[in-house]
Amino acid sequence: MMLFAAIRVFAQSNPYPIVFWGPDLDGANSNFQRAVFYAGLQSGLLFEAPLDASGNKLPIQFQWRGGTHAMTITGDGNMGIGTATPAQKLHVNGNGKFNGLIISTKSDPNIGGTLLLENLAKTANGTANAWAIYNMGGVYGNSLQFWAYDNVGCSGGLCRSNFTLMDNGNVGIGTTNPQARLAVNGDILTHKIKVSTNASLWPDYVFEKTYKLPSLQHIEQYISENKHLPDMPSAATVEKDGHDLAEMDRKLLQKVEELTLHMIRLDKENQQLKAELQTLKKAQAVPGKRK
Repeated sequence: MMLFAAIRVFAQSNPYPIVFWGPDLDGANSNFQRAVFYAGLQSGLLFEAPLDASGNKLPIQFQWRGGTHAMTITGDGNMGIGTATPAQKLHVNGNGKFNGLIISTKSDPNIGGTLLLENLAKTANGTANAWAIYNMGGVYGNSLQFWAYDNVGCSGGLCRSNFTLMDNGNVGIGTTNPQARLAVNGDILTHKIKVSTNASLWPDYVFEKTYKLPSLQHIEQYISENKHLPDMPSAATVEKDGHDLAEMDRKLLQKVEELTLHMIRLDKENQQLKAELQTLKKAQAVPGKRK
């Protein structure tokens, strides 16, 4: 750190410099360095930092009397607040408050602006000591993606996108290209799922007198030819396209209701046969009486 021995103020020209002179870092009073403030009508206030005897840029440090550090600007342009060794263009050792936007941009069209969150205590392989949030595009698709990294990183360690929010509103968990409002590549554990559907599509119409109930003979023939129930998707279709929960619930209920109507009809026929059989038994029990 430079200790200044004197202050000289020049006012003969524009811009007007305020020059701080001091000894070099080697302590040789014969080798003075200088730091200059320029105050110009057009250039505003310009501070020219000093160099050491070898021409290296010296850090600019601000501290309280007694040695309490406040701020440092290093020779490579990094600024530290609360730290004398800033590792980034702005390095804050403490909390920060912004009464405005925090904007991150990158020239890489695939990555875009980035927010990096670190936890240096997570050192085991497979645990994310860093999460990065990217505003991605290009080969990654137009999306906001949450990537997890461990200490090994993309050279064989944890390096993947766990959550994706597409620009069109689709959300992906375990997939970077969700084709639906919510796409999950993996298991889902939940206590309840509620699916809304159009009431006019709910199969109460099966119980209308105008509904044409397929005969059991027709169903038998269809099963024999197609190996699945009428109006139901085949195994090959489900494997390829999956199935709609609401649509499947509706179709299953329709089949249950159709089956119920068949059972009601069969029960009535059974009751009629029982009554006829009982009448026949009674007639046979009377001597000399023939039906």
